[in-house]
Amino acid sequence: GWAPGKRPQRMPEGVGRYLPAGADVLLQVHYHKSGKPETDATRIGFYYAKGPVDKQLAGGMVTPPRSGLFSRPSLRIPAGEANYEVTGTMTIRDDSHVTAVAPHMHWLGKDFLLTATRPDGSKVTLIRIDDWNFNWQGTYAFEKPVFLPKGSWFEMRAHFDNSAENPQNPRKPPR
Repeated sequence: GWAPGKRPQRMPEGVGRYLPAGADVLLQVHYHKSGKPETDATRIGFYYAKGPVDKQLAGGMVTPPRSGLFSRPSLRIPAGEANYEVTGTMTIRDDSHVTAVAPHMHWLGKDFLLTATRPDGSKVTLIRIDDWNFNWQGTYAFEKPVFLPKGSWFEMRAHFDNSAENPQNPRKPPR
């Protein structure tokens, strides 16, 4: 994934993502209105492993609950609500090493907390942002990967401000 301000990230030796020959690579781009004609110079590049890969890179998302089997997460923030709470959980199925996290909240974001709980009950805070800034929504890599055994789970708690008092709210009045 990529967001404004994110830089290319090389994986440690022995870590990679499998891309079979002939695979399609899909790119989703979000554009924001600027009020004037714009051009796009999007490019994509790949770094290939120079040695054997014994750990597969995989991504995951901790999102609010979904309202149906094939639906998107439910995220309806009522107009005027200054501290709307959203939570989500995800259990991991295999022993894993977490290398980075990437909170994503847009303009109404207020704060964000992601913790992991191991099966033995020990907890680790992966990221805590007390004052969300849309321009800082990058990937936050850990100096050392965080080991989480199979059965560990993530808990996400975030708050949104959809009030008229939020200077970042793009909707005047809030919707």
